[in-house]
Amino acid sequence: MRYYQIFIAITIGFIFGIVLTFNNYQTFSYSRIMLAYTRNSIEKVLVQIPTCTPDDGARQSALLHTLLQWSQFAQEHNIRYWIAYKTLLGYAQRDGLLPNALDVDILAMAQDTSRLAELRTLNFSSDYELKVHPQWFIVEKTRRSYFDEEGIDFVGPNARFVNRKDHVHINIWPMYDYHPNQTRIEKNMHPQWFIVEKTRRSYFDEEGIDFVGPNARFVNRKDHVHINIWPMYDYHPNQTRIEKNSKPMLTECDRNYKWKSSPKEWTFPLQKCLLSRINVWCPAEPEKIGVHLYGQSFLIKSPIECINGTWKQSHEDISTIEMTTMTHTQTTTTRLSDEEFIEKVLKSVPTCESDDRDRQRYLLHGLQAWSQLAEKYNIQYWISYGTLVGFTQRGGLLPHDLDTDIMILFNDTRKLVEVSKLNFSSTYEIKVQPQWEIAEETKRSYFRKDGINFVAPNARFIHLKTRYHVDIFPAYDFNPIHANKSTEMKQSENLTIYDINYNWLSYPRSWTYPLKTCYFSEIKLLCPAEPKQLVATIYGVSSLTKSDRKCANGSWVRNP
Repeated sequence: MRYYQIFIAITIGFIFGIVLTFNNYQTFSYSRIMLAYTRNSIEKVLVQIPTCTPDDGARQSALLHTLLQWSQFAQEHNIRYWIAYKTLLGYAQRDGLLPNALDVDILAMAQDTSRLAELRTLNFSSDYELKVHPQWFIVEKTRRSYFDEEGIDFVGPNARFVNRKDHVHINIWPMYDYHPNQTRIEKNMHPQWFIVEKTRRSYFDEEGIDFVGPNARFVNRKDHVHINIWPMYDYHPNQTRIEKNSKPMLTECDRNYKWKSSPKEWTFPLQKCLLSRINVWCPAEPEKIGVHLYGQSFLIKSPIECINGTWKQSHEDISTIEMTTMTHTQTTTTRLSDEEFIEKVLKSVPTCESDDRDRQRYLLHGLQAWSQLAEKYNIQYWISYGTLVGFTQRGGLLPHDLDTDIMILFNDTRKLVEVSKLNFSSTYEIKVQPQWEIAEETKRSYFRKDGINFVAPNARFIHLKTRYHVDIFPAYDFNPIHANKSTEMKQSENLTIYDINYNWLSYPRSWTYPLKTCYFSEIKLLCPAEPKQLVATIYGVSSLTKSDRKCANGSWVRNP
């Protein structure tokens, strides 16, 4: 009996060992497969990223591969971080790398830099390395030093993840959760790790620490590129931290290295996101942070432009579109006229067919005129359907679009009826569908003698001469089939609209409200709260990045 028990115990142990081995092999194999798959995806993504200079393609490839390696490294070692600064703008503008990006930026809580300091001693790769600035605990970068002999040629980030082979890197910037005057002392830590002001940090060239801004760096030794790891502060470093009765805030450096505080809820909880098809972590409210740091217009257009084969800084204030002429004695500012403004915008809209440019011009003029009218008469609306697709794909007009679309709440159509009676313009008119109170478009009629040759929109904002128009569709805060506006007293949690087949589609009200200011082809408009959710729901996820039309032999054709 005893031998039988021993035999069973050995058999169970043997089986358990096989299971563990298989599980480890399966995990390893899966990780290798996913890495190969992602690298293959990067090559496909690179085809979609514009280039300007001869070395753009190689640099873009190196940055994305470095970001992929960092993502895997951070996951393996449970490093909490999120994309930041221009990398976050790239995510907001195009769900990927900015074409002119020279590096990648991420943020990490300042106290997490001690973890990076431990990991930098690991020999985890022959191509990548993590460089942590020895003075990462000093907040002011002007007080940090370069440590060229240690490869620390930076002072802003707290660290860098460096690709030695391709000479690119990821900056790792800090955020802090304590005040410099209330420094916390940890055991077994370098004394300078807790200096918040970067200006008080030093370079440690012998250790390869040639930076003082980041708290750490993840370095690719082979390709000589890196990821900077910057700190994020949950207090304003120039102010005493208030423990009670204050809204949780985080503080970081803005683009001018000035302190910038934002609500902690804009960053946490972190969310998984895809940047050029690479799995990374994003802040909870990336668009709010982008606007906070760079202004609303920078979410749709980069301040860097390709001019004659070179990336150059654009000095235009996109939100006001002003032209500034500098002399040695004075500065003069001239605001562009509406016509000049539209002509400037049209330069970034592709053409295919011979009449594209005229149509695009009238459509943008129509949207601009509508925006001004809506603001004057306090009409609440938001861009929708194909116009919203254009906003998510390219921040503006789809080159092949034949009209533009906006949406209003069903009951607000009454306001359009009143405005349509006014002599508000000699160029535009508003046509309201006489049967707009009938929810289903199949039960409405055409009134062609009155110029009403539409049934689905509740109204149209029409150019009198060209007849190009803005379609104004209704959104119902009740279900047109199962309820009506008179019986449903409380505000619905959903809105109901037409889908692309004119069937009813209900979605959470929070996807629309609160409305937010946005810039569509640089025209100031109102957008729904969650434009990507709406586009993905109405048209499918692929519509976030892929147009349904392409130019072939001088004609717009369906893009399968």
